[in-house]
Amino acid sequence: MNVLQSYLAATKTVGTEFEKKPLLKIKGKMPDGLKGTLFRNGNGNHEHMGSPYDHVFDGDGMINKFEIGRNGIMYSNAFVKTREFKEEVKAGKMLYRSFGTNIPGGWKNNIGKLSFKNAANTNIIQFGGKMLALWEGGWPHEINPETLETIGRYNYQGVLQNNFSFIDKKVQPELPFSAHPKFLPDHNKLFNFGTSPGGVPRLILYEVNNAGKARITQVVKLKRLSFTHDFVVTNSGKKIFFLTPVSFNIWKTLLGAISPVESLDFKENKPTTILIVDQDKKHNLQSDFCFIFHFLNTYEDGDGNIVVDALKMDHFPDADSNKEVLKGNDKAILHAKPVRYLLNLKTKEVTQETLADIGMELPAVHPDLRGKAYQYAYGIAATKAKTHSLLEEIVKLDVKNKSYQSIEFPGSIPGEPVFVPKPHANAEDEGWLLFTRYHAKTNQTIFCIAEAKDLSILYEAALPHNVPIGFHGTWLPR
Repeated sequence: MNVLQSYLAATKTVGTEFEKKPLLKIKGKMPDGLKGTLFRNGNGNHEHMGSPYDHVFDGDGMINKFEIGRNGIMYSNAFVKTREFKEEVKAGKMLYRSFGTNIPGGWKNNIGKLSFKNAANTNIIQFGGKMLALWEGGWPHEINPETLETIGRYNYQGVLQNNFSFIDKKVQPELPFSAHPKFLPDHNKLFNFGTSPGGVPRLILYEVNNAGKARITQVVKLKRLSFTHDFVVTNSGKKIFFLTPVSFNIWKTLLGAISPVESLDFKENKPTTILIVDQDKKHNLQSDFCFIFHFLNTYEDGDGNIVVDALKMDHFPDADSNKEVLKGNDKAILHAKPVRYLLNLKTKEVTQETLADIGMELPAVHPDLRGKAYQYAYGIAATKAKTHSLLEEIVKLDVKNKSYQSIEFPGSIPGEPVFVPKPHANAEDEGWLLFTRYHAKTNQTIFCIAEAKDLSILYEAALPHNVPIGFHGTWLPR
């Protein structure tokens, strides 16, 4: 059994929810000054009610909470108790379609079913007095940060209610709020977006102030509904979207024969449209085909260019490759490479260069430098030629010098490293990286604390059970 197969078997179903369970130290010393709580969100299981999911994005959301202090780590976890999750648990079977998984039983059980499960599994944020579990296809779910109790669906006092047209309301009554909002410290606001189908495909831009009041700032009509997972915002407020030629065939999905992800139509011979929204101005630039799940960062340089650092895939990870991954085929994993785009709004020219010839995903940067010039990004990576495609390393990428350093965890699958700045730090890389990893040999999920400057491991502790590595998280200092 390979590492991926061991990991999938160990995290197939997660039933236990812990409350303030002390983690058993494996090695190291808790660093002085690291005090606070890490919240993580992700797919809490790979099957539900005995039915396997066909896509890694479909597992029901589960929050992992790590309260860190001088004496160690207290661990809690809980599934996000969405309406759909509770109904399925009560029924003892899968009732809702998901992003990549149809209800068992073929098209007869799926035709015309417009209610897709809100997995609430992609990210978790704390802003404007609310802790929210995010999923890009619908409303957030409010979470009690102390108990991890699911308070309920949250629509920002009706702002996320779809009021565009009768058809729009029928197809998607809840306006989506993406799982990748951007907080810019200089603005003290949260910026986000959602893409909505219906009579007219739309890109909807949101702002949330520090009091938690949201508003729709702009609505951009699109020629097609592009699969857009992430975006970036410069410190001056320019929002950048890569509208790649990968779009949903909504009507095929409604017929029930295929899931939304199986309906994705990708045209690798078509260009990518780069949309820049600058207040009331919109710019459209063209580049080669690419698919981007995540961006590193963006900023405006001294020559008038917009710099966008992205994790670029040359091919789209289709539904079949995702099914192969969930079967334990690690060679089906596609890698993204860190690429720098230079966008010139005057000449409409787009140039790009590779920052490092490595595979990289789930990136993080210093939170105070989002939208600004920066030097370092962190993520999971594969930097060496291997016989398989797992991302077994944590990497520190120097985007100025196009260099990197990494630490390898053979036989492990690490998750997203969350960067935590040290108190009173002066240098950009003065901080810690917090992440979990699954180790196949010991069959353990391990919580790790690393030094951001040199990636040395400072502290490790074992979780009381195995959990999927998950997607994204947030740090709240004490």
